[in-house]
Amino acid sequence: MFGAGKYRVDGQIVNTETGRTVPSDEPLFIIRAQDKLAPAAIRAYARLLREKKLTKAALAVGKYAKEVEAWQKAHKERVKLPD
Repeated sequence: MFGAGKYRVDGQIVNTETGRTVPSDEPLFIIRAQDKLAPAAIRAYARLLREKKLTKAALAVGKYAKEVEAWQKAHKERVKLPD
């Protein structure tokens, strides 16, 4: 549901589950795995989802936070605070 594979870029950003494109005038916020703060930010979002009883989404986001942490451990030289 979230993370790698949910969206692809083919000139536009496309939701791979629905096939719908993200409109070019819609603000979009991306947190990259290289961002040292990414796991904490992603977990905060998962917590908000749990508060709204969106358990399935919260689990998916929590899994993504773990994937980001694993990536960061494997690529320590690329992890940094945002510019």
